[in-house]
Amino acid sequence: MRIHSLILLALLTTGCSEPQSISATTSQQALVQLNAKLTGDLTSPLTPWPYSDAYLKQRHDLYQQFDRAALSKAQRATLDYLITEQRYVRRYQPWPLNSAIFRSEQALQDSQTQEQAAQWLELVKSRLQQGEQSQIFVNRYELAMMQGEVERLIELSDNSKLKSAATQLQQYLANYRPRNQLGLSQLPNGTQWYQAKLNYYTDQVQAPIKWLMQIQSKLATLSEYGIAPLRQPDNDQRDVGLDWRQGYVNKRLWALQQSLSVEQTRLALLYMELDIGIHSQLWTEQMALTSLAKQGISERRAKQMVYEVVAYPAMSFIYGHLIARD
Repeated sequence: MRIHSLILLALLTTGCSEPQSISATTSQQALVQLNAKLTGDLTSPLTPWPYSDAYLKQRHDLYQQFDRAALSKAQRATLDYLITEQRYVRRYQPWPLNSAIFRSEQALQDSQTQEQAAQWLELVKSRLQQGEQSQIFVNRYELAMMQGEVERLIELSDNSKLKSAATQLQQYLANYRPRNQLGLSQLPNGTQWYQAKLNYYTDQVQAPIKWLMQIQSKLATLSEYGIAPLRQPDNDQRDVGLDWRQGYVNKRLWALQQSLSVEQTRLALLYMELDIGIHSQLWTEQMALTSLAKQGISERRAKQMVYEVVAYPAMSFIYGHLIARD
């Protein structure tokens, strides 16, 4: 980890000189380190905290340094997607639902980490306040996640600064009113953001409503079948991707190589229908649960599906190629 930290520092401390292109392997190592705190690794003091000014600048600079010629076609597509995403509103929502920032209790025993965590919680509050001024709000799943994590920090921490920052954020969140829909389309430019995600995960440019019509047509032919769980990529595939949210696996590339049963195909299609419904058609949670219940999905499973679709918009479309199959 120390070596990776030094790699990141060397790459991003360029001064007035022109940035140097970096190889695919070094690019991925630098991204893993840059996003370390988002995946629960708080061990490196050199790694910037998520969506801080330092993080945003280093991420932008790092993307510009990639040697595109050294990347595979799939990696170049991911890089383009990551660069495109910089224009949207995530900086006002600095604590992603799919992150694991304070997963490690052991890391929080370090005094320096606790001091930095206190400063970051203050940043979270400030960014959320800035978002409110611009009519940008988190959804209620994100709010509930933050409230739970802050409560846990207050219980775990013996650092006065961290406890104070967590308490202040807790009080702010207690009076925070989340947006009334779960999907991206309710955010400024959220429709375009979701379209960009669809384009990336499917490698096609097609409007959500057209996807929805195709999905529902395909589902109608599979109504007599049950569902079966979908597989996840193995750890030995982690040298493929560049996106921390995909576990540094290019999940679309992985999904293209999978052979699914009819029951797995039906579940994949239900995920995609739910995805479009929430993020494009403004389905409420109750509408989503009702739709899944009509498909024979238990309430427990349906709630988990809704959570996954809210946490990972459009990622279900790694199986978009199934729609075109006979």
